[in-house]
Amino acid sequence: MKEIRTIKVERVKNSPSDWDAFAIKCNASHMELSGWIRFRQIRSHIPFRIYTYNILHCQTEHSTKIGQFAVGFGLNKRIFAGGLHLLPEYHDAWPTCMEMALNELGPGQYVYGSDWSFEPPREHCLSTLAGVTVTDVQRYMTEAVDFARWNSWEDYQKAISTNIKRSVKKAKDELEPFKIEIKYGITSAALFHKVYYAKFMMLRRKLHKLRKPRFLHFLLLLNPSYYFIRILLTKNKAFSAILSKNRHVVASFSGVEVGNASYYFEGGTIESNGAGWLLNMSLMHDFYMRHPTGRFVLGCQERKDDQFSDGWESSVRYRQRARVSGFPCSRVTFTFSR
Repeated sequence: MKEIRTIKVERVKNSPSDWDAFAIKCNASHMELSGWIRFRQIRSHIPFRIYTYNILHCQTEHSTKIGQFAVGFGLNKRIFAGGLHLLPEYHDAWPTCMEMALNELGPGQYVYGSDWSFEPPREHCLSTLAGVTVTDVQRYMTEAVDFARWNSWEDYQKAISTNIKRSVKKAKDELEPFKIEIKYGITSAALFHKVYYAKFMMLRRKLHKLRKPRFLHFLLLLNPSYYFIRILLTKNKAFSAILSKNRHVVASFSGVEVGNASYYFEGGTIESNGAGWLLNMSLMHDFYMRHPTGRFVLGCQERKDDQFSDGWESSVRYRQRARVSGFPCSRVTFTFSR
């Protein structure tokens, strides 16, 4: 941690490109990019106003930007767009920065944090700040393959389950020669029909096993609106991939890559023949080659009060087999008064 003497918070207008570039330096999630911020705030409260702030480390002759944050001001609540974005070397200064942020923002009811995040839970730190009363906490676990755990791609391959290895081998034997096509940003819209055809076939195959009425489940899971929303909000960071044989789609994948983290959101397979794992492992390998200490996020789910990283294991079987790690995070509602 660098020594902190004086912290200053000032309201500014950051351009979307400058905001996103700095957010990536701070290891922010896709939900803390400029486009997603406005989308989340519209969903959270209307009418709303979004203000952005810089956090400055004031020194004798100059000030250095060490962080930033955005807050949506609604009628009853003020909602942080994720959390404070601090450069890695200033992470330990979070309590001081948050205290200065609240002093700048003033009294009110706040919501801090989000799911799909790598920022640690902040409810305890918040409760120690003067004037803060925590009223509600929603707890989550971001589940990601943390490649920093392994010294090489070969070591990771050895660590995954025998089931995945067997599935990948079976798919290769059945499908070679095959083709993998990847498109980024707006061009990924061209793969929509192929991505969703594979997803449709997978859902139809799996949901028939449910005893409850399936139609609503099917519609909710197949909802295509978020495919295009991701492209609009994250632009060239959104991507889709399909694995095909003889020009026929076999498996699909759609996600977002932000800095040293890649997020899986949806996909599917035409048949249950291991093609999904063949595509996933290929994408993970490509990502690893670019980011050998990066994180490949496979999902996020609610967690219990006593669930933390140590001794944790995903309750989702395919994530267990991929050897995901758990990263606790939370969304905290609190009041602040002077």
